[in-house]
Amino acid sequence: LPSFMKIRVKTVNKDPVQAATKLSGLDIVGKADADLAIDISPLGMKISGYIFMDDTSIVMPLIQETVVTAATDWALNADLRIGFGKKVEFISPARDFPILRTYFEPQAALNILYDSGLGTYSLKGKVNLRGGEVFYLKRSFYLKEGNIVFNESESFFDPILSLRAEMRDRDAEGNVIIIMRVENSRLSQFKPRFESIPARGEGDILVLLGGLRPGDPVSNRDLLDMVVESSSDVLTQFYGVRVFENTVRDTFGLDMFSVRTQVLQNLILGAGTTVDKNPSIGEYFDNTTLVAGKYIGSDLFLQTMLQMQNDFSNLDVRWELSMEWNTPYFRLLWNLVPQHPENLLVNDQSLGLFWSFSY
Repeated sequence: LPSFMKIRVKTVNKDPVQAATKLSGLDIVGKADADLAIDISPLGMKISGYIFMDDTSIVMPLIQETVVTAATDWALNADLRIGFGKKVEFISPARDFPILRTYFEPQAALNILYDSGLGTYSLKGKVNLRGGEVFYLKRSFYLKEGNIVFNESESFFDPILSLRAEMRDRDAEGNVIIIMRVENSRLSQFKPRFESIPARGEGDILVLLGGLRPGDPVSNRDLLDMVVESSSDVLTQFYGVRVFENTVRDTFGLDMFSVRTQVLQNLILGAGTTVDKNPSIGEYFDNTTLVAGKYIGSDLFLQTMLQMQNDFSNLDVRWELSMEWNTPYFRLLWNLVPQHPENLLVNDQSLGLFWSFSY
């Protein structure tokens, strides 16, 4: 047998193959396009190269079990770069019970180094997030921007998350935009803070989100509502809606499509109210959100969002359209929320320029 061997592994004509693996707790299932070099010698084996993942789902639990491997004489070394395409979904902590569900921005990449001879491992990279949702306090927040920083090793695995997400609601004084912010927080220690437009106190925001102020009494009806909303949300989101989402995304060639609805919860809770009250269509479809996104090329991204809310027993439908264009010099963001057609929507548009410097 030869003492040295070189093997080249490469997908043919960039035709991706179905791949599934677990990488330090990351459960990855998708399509891979690979170009790998494998060197085998009496001292060990080295795998290096590039793997491109597209149409992929990545699930990461909040608690990682890191295992420090013992050093070995015959070493296995890996030096890999994993790139991501347009349809890469990131879910945490579980596919059936996600708190965070979002998409990696195209052209993101992670670098992996592994040396069994030294018992060392590292996973590094920064991934920007685009679209998706954060489910918290029985409410769904639409993710506006965010990123995950991976700087992991064989003894520690807990990425750093930053994001800004928002949802729309209303109180006795009118419409309220509730903003969730997470800044440089470990994924296992997810602790958002909230603010609102117009400004509301923290206690008022928690009441709007369905929470209770500290010291508020909890009735049996409150407990029943919490149990029904939590359990029925799982049924609607992950036993019916997910199939519908995948079908729509594949049929229309969308890069992103998601639905968040509480129709089942509202039906059950409405059935438990007094018989003299007939729930309206606005109450049934309250807190329903549809989001769709499509890439035009690799730099232009179009996105639309439809939100339904109960407005004093009437169904209030709000529509939003946005465009994001990554140019070689800056990032251009245009946003439209039609509310004032009498002004030709002039006041309903916003335009932003973003750029950064590295030194």
